[in-house]
Amino acid sequence: MVKFTHRLDEMSELKKAMMDPNEDFGLMDTITGADACTLNPVLDVGRYRHEDIIRNYHFIDMIERIRIEADSNDHELYVDFNKLNQVISLDKAEEELATD
Repeated sequence: MVKFTHRLDEMSELKKAMMDPNEDFGLMDTITGADACTLNPVLDVGRYRHEDIIRNYHFIDMIERIRIEADSNDHELYVDFNKLNQVISLDKAEEELATD
């Protein structure tokens, strides 16, 4: 498996292309995995045009820690798939962290 990461800092050619509205820019991702029941391969390709990319946002955390009993320190983790495509602005996320 090959992993690719790229820091979008001031030296990044990728960031320069993303920020230029006149640039013919797009991103493509590929997802591979295995179905948990049948072990069949699962493949998907996503393509994103310049106007599809939302800047200064990040995905909402889908994982919630729920206390099992009020008087217990035991927790269970739940994944809320309703939040799968939800995003929050970086400014609002910082405000929420400051109030927690």
